[in-house]
Parts: sequence; structure tokens; C-alpha cells
Amino acid sequence: MKILLSWKKEEILDKKDIRCIIVGGAKLVLPIYYITLRKRIMKYLKQFLLILCITFVGELVKYVLPLPIPASIYGMVILFVGLMTGHIKLSSVKEAGSF
Repeated sequence: MKILLSWKKEEILDKKDIRCIIVGGAKLVLPIYYITLRKRIMKYLKQFLLILCITFVGELVKYVLPLPIPASIYGMVILFVGLMTGHIKLSSVKEAGSF
């Protein structure tokens, strides 16, 4: 993958293949597939982090309640209730949940 630094404003860039990011006065030209791949990876990481936080809350609930129920069940119930009440949107955990 080529990363080009362009300092000239006169250059005409094909908008279908590349995007420009201006960093400190320099124009960083990256292919679109690189930018979309990075966004996709960040989306998966955010969704996975949300699921991980809900699982951690399930672990905390397990230590607070003296019931013989695994922490993963508490986490699934918290996620289910959050999805059913609308506090957690399905789109915020869908791709990471189906991974």
C-alpha cells in the first residue's frame, strides 16, 4: 500500500479511489479501502468493548448476589434487558455478537 504525501494544492485527485486527510498543513492521501477498513475495525472494537463491559457487570452482580448462577448468565440477562428496553441499540452490538 502506498501512502503519498502531497504538498501541492493544484493536484487533482480522483475522488473515487482516494481520500485526503490534512495533517499539519500536509495532505495525506490514503486509499478508501484503508480508511473503511480502519473504521470497520474500530466499530468491531467498540462493540466488543461494550459486550465486555456488560460481562464485567455480570461478574460484579455474581459476587453481590449469593445465588448459584454463573456470571455469564447475569451478563446475558443484563444485555437482553438492555436490548428490550432500548437502552442498548441492537446496531451497537450486532456485528461483534455475530463474530
